[in-house]
Amino acid sequence: MSLRWLDGDRVEVSGLDSEVRNAASVLRIQDALEDYRFREQPSLLRTGADSSRAVSFDFSGLSQARFLRIVAAAAHWPLVVDPSVQGSLTFTLTDVSWDVAVQTVLDVCKLHASRFGDVWLVSSKDRAGEIERRELPLTYRKRPRRTTVAAMAAALDTARGESGVVAANPRLNAVVIVDRAESFPAYARIFAAVDREAGPLQFPQRDPYTGGRISLDFHEGDLQDVFRLFADISGLNTVVEPGITGRVTLAVQGGPWDNALEVILLSQGLAYQINGNLLRIFKESKGASEISVETVALKLENPEFFKPFARWLTPAGALHIETQSRTLIIRDVRERATWFRQFAEEIDRAGPG
Repeated sequence: MSLRWLDGDRVEVSGLDSEVRNAASVLRIQDALEDYRFREQPSLLRTGADSSRAVSFDFSGLSQARFLRIVAAAAHWPLVVDPSVQGSLTFTLTDVSWDVAVQTVLDVCKLHASRFGDVWLVSSKDRAGEIERRELPLTYRKRPRRTTVAAMAAALDTARGESGVVAANPRLNAVVIVDRAESFPAYARIFAAVDREAGPLQFPQRDPYTGGRISLDFHEGDLQDVFRLFADISGLNTVVEPGITGRVTLAVQGGPWDNALEVILLSQGLAYQINGNLLRIFKESKGASEISVETVALKLENPEFFKPFARWLTPAGALHIETQSRTLIIRDVRERATWFRQFAEEIDRAGPG
């Protein structure tokens, strides 16, 4: 395929029919979103409201990862594409909001978009829960004032993340939420709308990313080259464990470098540690804690209440309930088992109100 610029804004594209259609669609998307800024304007992904910026495209045999990168780069949507996104895309849409077009592709291709800080990660739906559960969740409980606990839980459930749990607790007369930080703004909006007399809403937040903002655009970029680039950007001495290979597709414009790096590592099954001016990148299994067993002898809470929250244990974990003694037995990697014990103890100590 070849491109030749003519006079004005005209471009001549020559090649196979599918190549010409795909190239023309890319140019149409870029033109439609030329001055669009994801962080400043509404979209389904960021605010829940449709964007007013429409796109048209007619793709044939384009890889799903490449389509996502093209749209993300044009919309200034900070995005990393997980390696689980495979397959090609043959799709025609005309004058559809760009975010609706993306959501349509995600639905048809069984993909899921997860937000981590300012950067998004698109993966297969099967892998999305696994990725999201790799970070410790945040917890919150609150008693509704203007509606029943069951009704509030049902309303809040509409904002639940892929791995989130929203449960009505009859003993506490409160809703208990365990989810990722990025889901809590939506919970806050629903709580405020349904329960206007609830008072100030102080939902938990993750620690902010502090890295300087960067712009990167790669299609199947070599992972080692990307790590070298982050070493230059961060000014840190970087050590990458031998044997780590792979490729990454992303379009991140104006995102914190530590946020982008963390999402890239999540997509690759890797982890990192920063000690002083040394950044060490390693396979996640190398940094995993040893298996630990924690027990909680409940005094007040019904042990069955904790069953839904076991989804936040890792694949190596398990929750066993000893009914007679009202004891939870939690087996998992040390960090996650400790988190679950502390969560259960906090709920068990709490009183109504």
